[in-house]
This record gives sequence, C-alpha cells and structure tokens, in this order.
Amino acid sequence: PSPFPHSSTAATRPAAAPRAPPALSLSPCLAHCFSPPPPAAPTPPAPTTTAPRRYRTLEALLVTEASLPVILAGSAIYPFVLTSLRTAVYLVWGVILFHLPLASADWPGALLILLFSILAFTGLGIISASYQMLFKRGNPAKWIFLGLSALLGGMMYPVRVLPPALRLLARLIPLTYSLEGMRAALLGGVGIGRLWPQIVALGIFAVILLPLSFVVFAWALRRTKINGTLTHF
Repeated sequence: PSPFPHSSTAATRPAAAPRAPPALSLSPCLAHCFSPPPPAAPTPPAPTTTAPRRYRTLEALLVTEASLPVILAGSAIYPFVLTSLRTAVYLVWGVILFHLPLASADWPGALLILLFSILAFTGLGIISASYQMLFKRGNPAKWIFLGLSALLGGMMYPVRVLPPALRLLARLIPLTYSLEGMRAALLGGVGIGRLWPQIVALGIFAVILLPLSFVVFAWALRRTKINGTLTHF
C-alpha cells in the first residue's frame, strides 16, 4: 500500500475532459436549403460564456478595458468560424453527392441573408446566455422557441401548408425569413431585388433584438455581481 493513500487514487482517476464551447448552429439554416432536416432544431447563436465561467476567466475578462459588446462579439468568433467550416462541408457534400446546382446561385444575396440572419439570431442567443448566467441552468424558453421554429419556420414542411393562424405565427420567427431567403438565393438564383422582403424582416428583428439583448445581458451581469454568483457554474 502507498504511504500516501490519496495519491494512487488521484493518479489513476481519469481527468474530466473539458467541454468544448457550444457551437453556433446557424449551419442548419443553410443545410436545410438543400438537404433533409435533422431531428434537432437549430440553436440561436450565443456568446460562449459557459467556458469562461467554468475556467474562472470571466471575471478577468470583465475587468479589462474591453467593452461588453467587444467581449460578447469576441466570445462568438469560435462558434462562427466552426459553423462556417461545417456549412462549407455541407455545401461540398451537396455538390458531390447530390449535384447541387450552385453555378446559378445568387451568392451576394445568400451572403446578405446570412449576415442579417446572424444579426437577428445573435440577439436571441445573448438573451439566452443572460438567462443561463443569471439562473445557472438551462433556459426552458429557448427550447420552446427552438421547437416552434422547427415546426413553424419551414424547416420540416413549407409554411404555406400551415393553417392561417400558424402561418401568422410563423411570420414572427426569424428562421422563417432566413430559410426562405437562403432557398431563394441558393436554389432559385433570384436577384437581391427579390430578397428584400426577407432582408427587411431580418433587419427588423436585428434592430429590435440586439439592443434589447445588450440591455438584458448588462442587467443580468449586474445582478450576478451584486449576488456574488458571477463565476458560479
């Protein structure tokens, strides 16, 4: 037996693997333009506050001279890059396996739809991150919203087959306009002029949700500082 009874246990105990930060799930918005939808709904992009809280680096980030929007934007770079690579793989698979006709796609229009979709979904993601930082648990409202987006946003079936009341509800979901715009740009090859309804709708969502999300996040951050639970996980 070892003279240090805890040393052998600690040496043989497998170290817990750190979780990767949650990736941005805008890729289904592009993937569903040309492939069958997966069982899970897309997740709104959120700043990665889980890893900084787990590794006790969130306080160090917040005491720097960087502003809160800069910290939020910087924490989302990794998910954005990861999802961009994943989307590129989906597109390559679509071309190779299913002969996806991308030669006639309207790439400027698709990039514009993607940009406004990111802005619209980022506000929702920041609000969801605020809830998690404040209550230290999953956000049930997020899963309700994701379920409604999957059912009503045109991911599984066209919005036009829904009853009138549900079609009206689908128009209150950003994913509806994102999917419509992406499908029209990538598959229909329509010009930017015919994408303006979707671009304007996503812009309205972004104008409303982004400022609101910053206010909510700042309030949640202030409450966690007052309660002393900022780095609790």
